Amino acid sequence: MDKARRAALNEAMRKVSEGDRSAIEPLARELWPLVRAFCHRMLSASSNGAVQSDDIAQEVLIELFERSCEFDCEGDVLSWAFAIAAYRCRSERKKHKRSPIVPLTEEIGESDDPISSPESFLEANELRAEFEEAVKQLSPKDKEVLDAILKGLPLNAVLRKRKERMVVKLRRLFEGVFR
Repeated sequence: MDKARRAALNEAMRKVSEGDRSAIEPLARELWPLVRAFCHRMLSASSNGAVQSDDIAQEVLIELFERSCEFDCEGDVLSWAFAIAAYRCRSERKKHKRSPIVPLTEEIGESDDPISSPESFLEANELRAEFEEAVKQLSPKDKEVLDAILKGLPLNAVLRKRKERMVVKLRRLFEGVFR
């Protein structure tokens, strides 16, 4: 990419960061193929990398525009976009490396209904009650993190650390339940 085009991208991002909504569409039009190709290269080894790369690229542009007020006008928007994209792609690869998606019914051969007997229904209700009691013992900050997780919101570094601590607390509270 030549210097003039890169300078135009940075100028468009500066306008967006100052609140000029008319600069969003041209900037997105310029960034989309670049970010999409970057994500595709990073995720091409995964089984459905093409689908994931489009989704991740879209999320990157959304995050870029949501965080536009944080843009350093002396910085480079393309470098910033690629940094966000790299982080998102690495997170996606780690997520799929850690937990392959296998339906529970195939794994253990049960019926489609996980609560197929009265006993399992009672166990599920007891477990839910234990979980609700454990959640009541969490701090307000931990409850905020749990709420963000349940809503599927992306977590920043601070919230991810709080999530780790909250999971440790919940494990301690549930130690007797799962033995």
